[in-house]
Amino acid sequence: MQREQFDAEKKVAVADTSIQNLQRTIAQIQEEKNTAPGQFSSWKPKKEQKEAELEQKTDLQQLQDQHEFTKEQILQTQGELEGLRNELATKTVN
Repeated sequence: MQREQFDAEKKVAVADTSIQNLQRTIAQIQEEKNTAPGQFSSWKPKKEQKEAELEQKTDLQQLQDQHEFTKEQILQTQGELEGLRNELATKTVN
Protein backbone atom coordinates (compact mmCIF):
# COMPACT_ATOMS: atom_id res chain seq x y z
CA MET A 1 0.00 0.00 0.00
CA GLN A 2 2.81 2.47 0.87
CA ARG A 3 4.54 1.47 -2.35
CA GLU A 4 1.40 2.32 -4.38
CA GLN A 5 1.08 5.65 -2.61
CA PHE A 6 4.77 6.43 -3.30
CA ASP A 7 4.34 5.54 -7.00
CA ALA A 8 1.24 7.72 -7.23
CA GLU A 9 3.02 10.67 -5.57
CA LYS A 10 5.95 10.16 -7.92
CA LYS A 11 3.64 10.26 -10.95
CA VAL A 12 2.00 13.44 -9.66
CA ALA A 13 5.39 15.08 -9.10
CA VAL A 14 6.56 14.15 -12.62
CA ALA A 15 3.30 15.42 -14.12
CA ASP A 16 3.55 18.64 -12.08
CA THR A 17 7.12 19.21 -13.34
CA SER A 18 6.01 18.61 -16.92
CA ILE A 19 3.18 21.11 -16.53
CA GLN A 20 5.57 23.71 -15.11
CA ASN A 21 7.97 23.16 -18.00
CA LEU A 22 5.16 23.56 -20.52
CA GLN A 23 3.96 26.74 -18.79
CA ARG A 24 7.50 28.18 -18.94
CA THR A 25 7.75 27.25 -22.62
CA ILE A 26 4.41 28.91 -23.37
CA ALA A 27 5.45 32.06 -21.50
CA GLN A 28 8.75 32.18 -23.39
CA ILE A 29 7.01 31.76 -26.75
CA GLN A 30 4.54 34.52 -25.88
CA GLU A 31 7.40 36.80 -24.84
CA GLU A 32 9.22 36.13 -28.10
CA LYS A 33 6.00 36.73 -30.03
CA ASN A 34 5.60 40.11 -28.33
CA THR A 35 9.20 41.23 -28.86
CA ALA A 36 9.61 39.97 -32.45
CA PRO A 37 7.85 42.92 -34.19
CA GLY A 38 10.05 45.39 -32.31
CA GLN A 39 13.17 43.49 -33.30
CA PHE A 40 12.11 43.39 -36.94
CA SER A 41 11.45 47.12 -37.00
CA SER A 42 14.86 47.79 -35.46
CA TRP A 43 16.49 45.64 -38.16
CA LYS A 44 14.84 47.54 -41.01
CA PRO A 45 17.21 50.57 -40.95
CA LYS A 46 20.22 48.24 -40.79
CA LYS A 47 18.87 46.28 -43.74
CA GLU A 48 18.34 49.45 -45.76
CA GLN A 49 21.86 50.64 -44.90
CA LYS A 50 23.38 47.32 -46.01
CA GLU A 51 21.38 47.42 -49.25
CA ALA A 52 22.68 50.95 -49.95
CA GLU A 53 26.26 49.84 -49.26
CA LEU A 54 25.82 46.89 -51.60
CA GLU A 55 24.46 49.20 -54.30
CA GLN A 56 27.47 51.50 -53.90
CA LYS A 57 29.83 48.54 -54.18
CA THR A 58 28.04 47.43 -57.34
CA ASP A 59 28.32 50.94 -58.78
CA LEU A 60 32.01 51.05 -57.88
CA GLN A 61 32.61 47.70 -59.57
CA GLN A 62 30.86 48.91 -62.71
CA LEU A 63 33.03 52.05 -62.73
CA GLN A 64 36.16 49.97 -62.27
CA ASP A 65 35.15 47.68 -65.14
CA GLN A 66 34.43 50.68 -67.35
CA HIS A 67 37.79 52.21 -66.39
CA GLU A 68 39.66 49.03 -67.35
CA PHE A 69 37.81 48.81 -70.68
CA THR A 70 38.59 52.46 -71.47
CA LYS A 71 42.24 52.00 -70.51
CA GLU A 72 42.50 49.00 -72.87
CA GLN A 73 40.94 51.04 -75.68
CA ILE A 74 43.43 53.87 -75.10
CA LEU A 75 46.40 51.48 -75.19
CA GLN A 76 45.09 49.86 -78.35
CA THR A 77 44.58 53.25 -80.00
CA GLN A 78 48.08 54.34 -78.94
CA GLY A 79 49.48 51.21 -80.55
CA GLU A 80 47.62 51.90 -83.77
CA LEU A 81 48.77 55.53 -83.70
CA GLU A 82 52.38 54.42 -83.21
CA GLY A 83 52.03 52.11 -86.21
CA LEU A 84 50.66 54.93 -88.34
CA ARG A 85 53.51 57.24 -87.24
CA ASN A 86 56.07 54.62 -88.22
CA GLU A 87 54.34 54.13 -91.57
CA LEU A 88 54.32 57.87 -92.16
CA ALA A 89 57.98 58.15 -91.18
CA THR A 90 58.88 55.37 -93.60
CA LYS A 91 56.99 57.06 -96.47
CA THR A 92 58.56 60.42 -95.65
CA VAL A 93 62.09 58.97 -95.75
CA ASN A 94 61.52 57.31 -99.12
